[in-house]
Amino acid sequence: MPKSKTSSKEKKPSRAKKSVELPDESQWRAEQISKTNAISQYRVTPALLEPLSFTTSSVLRDNKVFSVMLYNECEVELLAWRKYGGPEGFEDHLNELRKRHTERKTKKEFQVPEVYKPAERSAGPSSRVILIQPAPPQVRAASDPLRPLHQRFVDIGRLWLWEAANDVLAASADAFGNERLSAREKQAALGDASLTGPAAYPLRPASLAPASPAYTVFREVLALAPSKHDKKTRGQLELNENLFQAETIYYWSQDYMVELFNSLIAVITEHGIEGIGWKSARWEVYDTYTRCIQSLYFSYAHNRWYDDAKDWLYGRMELGSSGTLTPRQDNKSELGKIYNEMLPLLAPGE
Repeated sequence: MPKSKTSSKEKKPSRAKKSVELPDESQWRAEQISKTNAISQYRVTPALLEPLSFTTSSVLRDNKVFSVMLYNECEVELLAWRKYGGPEGFEDHLNELRKRHTERKTKKEFQVPEVYKPAERSAGPSSRVILIQPAPPQVRAASDPLRPLHQRFVDIGRLWLWEAANDVLAASADAFGNERLSAREKQAALGDASLTGPAAYPLRPASLAPASPAYTVFREVLALAPSKHDKKTRGQLELNENLFQAETIYYWSQDYMVELFNSLIAVITEHGIEGIGWKSARWEVYDTYTRCIQSLYFSYAHNRWYDDAKDWLYGRMELGSSGTLTPRQDNKSELGKIYNEMLPLLAPGE
């Protein structure tokens, strides 16, 4: 819920306490925030906002009338807390962004919720917007079928996957914002077992592993990962021309894989498998592969999800012939085989 402004004499709560007990939601104040401000100030995505109910209103800005979507700011703030690890995590995230903004020395104002502004800068309204025509709630009702589905992703610790999947489907929208799937088809797609099933994905760590000699080298290697989206590094990729499907499949080159396997082996040697060891490091490789090579995607022809990067989340695999390429490519080199042998045998979703 939006924080109440307090006097400068009031003590801030101790940061030593990690667990946060949220107040009774029925007592929250129903302050409203526009969709644009919710995204820019609370750093949430349109996909996160989608399950929330909203009202539409007309506003007068710069002598022009616009239609805006208004959300309950308390609900938006709760989304931000969940996304960034609680109230303190969200504040820490804002502070880091504010620091980067200051270092850039830009004249553009740093976007932040009014109640999160430093006391000396928080006086007065942040924008000249006049509400002239409140409207009743519409479009998203409390019975929205996506609301319980969204909560399901939250309950199983896959809010990040909800955002990624919704972004994929939103990318199919036409100029008028109409997505390729109908509302019922979208609900079925997002509820697919490949996303929500217990064996679909292992639990993602809440935070990155702390720095260590092995992790420092490992992250330096990931920072240099060749990307098919970058003209400067695309030439460092291997590719396979799939003539049947008329597409090009990209792979990290063997030179790069040597560096990556060596750094992963070093992480396992220093930290083991559990905790901040390999089970944490594998997610950093997953995110890098998603960014550089192939992200989660939905096949409208086959009505199913594909995620090539999941290869990096699996434990020890039965290796096929060296001619069979997978994103991890363990079977293509002796170093890859050594890496594979160091991994535990895991059940799906572990």
